[in-house]
Amino acid sequence: MPDSPAGNNRSINRNTTIGYIDIDSFKHINDTHGHQFGDEVIARVNEIGIGCVPDRAEFTREYGQGDEFVAVL
Repeated sequence: MPDSPAGNNRSINRNTTIGYIDIDSFKHINDTHGHQFGDEVIARVNEIGIGCVPDRAEFTREYGQGDEFVAVL
């Protein structure tokens, strides 16, 4: 996955931290409010996550899983 944090050319050293975020019961959000609303929730969580990590870090949605995110610090 060349677009994922693990697939880029940055070296990872012993000071690297990887965080995993999962939106609990996200299926319930989609089932109750619809997929368009669920997509907006995903986009907003992504915006917040990007705003919370330093510029040198990565924050991205986990590929293949709509409600899971990874932060590499």
